[in-house]
Amino acid sequence: GVVTIDIVDLTGRRVRRLDAGSMPGGVQHVAWDGTRDGGERARPGIYFALARAAGSESTARVVLIP
Repeated sequence: GVVTIDIVDLTGRRVRRLDAGSMPGGVQHVAWDGTRDGGERARPGIYFALARAAGSESTARVVLIP
């Protein structure tokens, strides 16, 4: 189905929205280039990737290093 991935900081604020488009079921890989929605570089630290598709949600921890 259609997948949307939000990168959020530790306070839950969205840093970047990645529209992954339509993806098949199973394990998939999506890259985040470390930039915010406005194009500027995000600060190094811990973030979470929230993936949503067809009414389900999955969360993964992301560490952005300099």
